[in-house]
Amino acid sequence: MKTYNLLILLILISLLSCDAPRENPFDPQSPNYFKEEPDRVMSKIMVKHLYPPFNPISNVQIIEPNLHLFGVTNAKGEITFEHLPADSLTLIAMAERYFPDTLTFAKTANNEYEIFLNAKPQIDDFQLKSFYNNIYTELSITSLYFSAFVTDLDGPFDISVTLHNPEFNFDTVLVRDINNSNLFTIEFNLQDISKNLTPEEVPELNFNLIVKNMNNDLVSTDFYSIKRVIAVNLKQLSPITSEVMRDSVVFKWVDPELPYGYSFNIVLLTLPTFKEIVYKGIPKGETSFVVKNLSPGQYNWKLQVEDKLGNICQSNYINFYYEQ
Repeated sequence: MKTYNLLILLILISLLSCDAPRENPFDPQSPNYFKEEPDRVMSKIMVKHLYPPFNPISNVQIIEPNLHLFGVTNAKGEITFEHLPADSLTLIAMAERYFPDTLTFAKTANNEYEIFLNAKPQIDDFQLKSFYNNIYTELSITSLYFSAFVTDLDGPFDISVTLHNPEFNFDTVLVRDINNSNLFTIEFNLQDISKNLTPEEVPELNFNLIVKNMNNDLVSTDFYSIKRVIAVNLKQLSPITSEVMRDSVVFKWVDPELPYGYSFNIVLLTLPTFKEIVYKGIPKGETSFVVKNLSPGQYNWKLQVEDKLGNICQSNYINFYYEQ
């Protein structure tokens, strides 16, 4: 009898030690366990220009770091993310030629979100030149000229362009050209920076451009310098003051024999209309230039020396008359 009871006990222990099949869908350890997840959300992000007419921006990278979302806007400036519900979205927007932005949005009722990006101005063809006006031996004026093309996908009318010199903490605002809204220029006297500056010191000065939007986003160039000021006294030989010329007009001058590449320009100013006629690119070493078939009248003429960088030294005007 004892043997029989022992056998029954062993059978019960064996049955209890076996794993029963887990087929209950509510049992977390069941292979067919059903875990109910919340409905996923479709969030639509629209990226537009900051300024009217608020055009869409394509190819903008959008990142939601907390939900590990990443994508790029389509041609309509839109992207849609599918994700788990969230009380807020943190969106990072980045695109070439736009200032990046990071925004946090509370959940909206329609799950739509707008981002407005500010276009980044692009500075092209930044030019720096010097003008040495050799008016009289005892009076010479050095002017500095700066120009740049600035394009902005929002349009150029929300930007200002400033020229900065760090050595003297000098700033001046460039003026928009009336015929080209993307061209900004400024010309000023060297003594506007400092009354003690001389032409020989100009190459030691550094300049850069700072372009700022209305909301104070800004871009700036590297620092540049003007290579030289052509500070020489130009001597004109013919025509002389009030001389009457007939037939061909022969302009004569003395070559300053500078140690770098340059050419000569002759500038005629017709009076009283002040119409300007320019003969450019007369080679270095030449000391005369012939002009035929001028209209009778009164003229002023001046001589210019221009180096390969566009720096110019120019003489004073001399008045003469032309008769047939």
